Amino acid sequence: MTQIVSTISGKVCYTWYMSATFISYRRNDSAGHTGRLYDHLCESLGEGNVFRDIDTIKPGSDFVDAVQDGIKHCSTLVVVIGNHWLTAEDESGRRLDHPLDYVRLEISSALKQGIQVLPVLVEGARMPDPTDLPEDIAPLARRQALQLSDDRWDYDVSRLISALAEPDTTREYPQKKDAISTDDITAIAAHHIPSDKNTFEKKNKSRLISTLVLLMILSAGLVIWLLPGKQQPPTSSKKIEEKTLPIETKEIVVIDNDSVKIERKWDKIVTKEAKEIEVESIQLQNEITLLLDRARENLNRLQLTSPKEDNAVEKYRRILELRPGHTEALHGLEQVSRTYVDLATKAAEGNEFNKADSYLNQARSIKSDIPAIRQVEQLISSLRQRQEQAEKSATNREQKEVQSDLQSLEQEQSRLSCESGCKNKALQCEQKAQTIDCSMKKTQTQCDDMHNECLRDPQTLLTWGELGAAAECLGIYNQCKEQQLKACETSQSKQLTKCQTNLDSCLTTC
Repeated sequence: MTQIVSTISGKVCYTWYMSATFISYRRNDSAGHTGRLYDHLCESLGEGNVFRDIDTIKPGSDFVDAVQDGIKHCSTLVVVIGNHWLTAEDESGRRLDHPLDYVRLEISSALKQGIQVLPVLVEGARMPDPTDLPEDIAPLARRQALQLSDDRWDYDVSRLISALAEPDTTREYPQKKDAISTDDITAIAAHHIPSDKNTFEKKNKSRLISTLVLLMILSAGLVIWLLPGKQQPPTSSKKIEEKTLPIETKEIVVIDNDSVKIERKWDKIVTKEAKEIEVESIQLQNEITLLLDRARENLNRLQLTSPKEDNAVEKYRRILELRPGHTEALHGLEQVSRTYVDLATKAAEGNEFNKADSYLNQARSIKSDIPAIRQVEQLISSLRQRQEQAEKSATNREQKEVQSDLQSLEQEQSRLSCESGCKNKALQCEQKAQTIDCSMKKTQTQCDDMHNECLRDPQTLLTWGELGAAAECLGIYNQCKEQQLKACETSQSKQLTKCQTNLDSCLTTC
């Protein structure tokens, strides 16, 4: 990337700095988050500007040499820190204590070379204390860290990209001392910008933008030509555009009658983009919330896969398109699949086997890994075989035998139906027990009253004094809360035990 600043004296100075980003991480600590971050950075900064060992080291290359070379040519080292980054061990002890530990080498090399080091925390991890780090990488603990949370991943990554977009002002970069006069740049502009002001103002906005972009390309090409080691100028403007002007380089060109000034506006551009991302994130969350509410309504009305564009499955899948892996949407699809399983069970018990098959196919198409699907398949198969056998034997047996078979089938259906009912009742009982509120909300008032009554008791005040009375009353209050919480938890445990007892008793009657 290039920073171009026009001075009042008519000279244009070019400052060059490297734009590569090196990602340092431990595979057994944060490989998943690092892979996701790598994809986002490649999409925003360009794949050639992001270095990660497993993606950018060719087979057969020396790992240490490749890592050192990658750090040498980068402007920022992003250190991804998870919950096990500091304590990761191998057979010889903590890995950070090894002088040849790759992560330690990466950070130490970057610090020695004056490269910007940016810690990134994932999975709720915290920055390590300087005393927990080897001496050569202890300065890492003083670096300001960025947090990447799963709940607001896109926004946090946009903040990281904004930080990477800002040049590191603390690092010295080689500068090209030779200056190019504004007359040279103005001469280039004269071939592409009309000199007549009226004619220029009549050009549409897109034409102006195209002209400015071409001017930037030509200016960047002149700079590349003057760099050491670049003896031959590029043979075409297409090559200049591809090699010297990455898409992430955002520059604004201001043209007046005397000169061309090109100024980098990183802060304003990045801040604007971050705000736009934040607004889009809020709008996305609002849309997801609305879809969840409507999907629940569809589920309650058994509008599972129909009518079209107004059913639970379409809404849950739309949420997953907007936010892949959304927990509530995945749970919602599982609920829809289980509802179809229940419908299939009822249809099979009523000997409506074709209907049961249809419901079961719907359940499979939504979520096929539910164990209940296999159980209902076996139930349908068993009931269907029994009915087919009963119908076949009806032509060869006496009516009495037929009735006996049918009675046996009915008994089997009754037993299965009975067991299903017992399990449903037990499930409802357990859900009810789990909803018992042990948060002390209901008993808070009682404990508060006991605390206030204690504070107002003159005998307590006389016995303990003002400070002692406050401590005594606080102890009474805490004891009240502990007793209430214990009583609530005991009640919940008893209720769950009762649920299991009732289930065993119910199954016995079946």
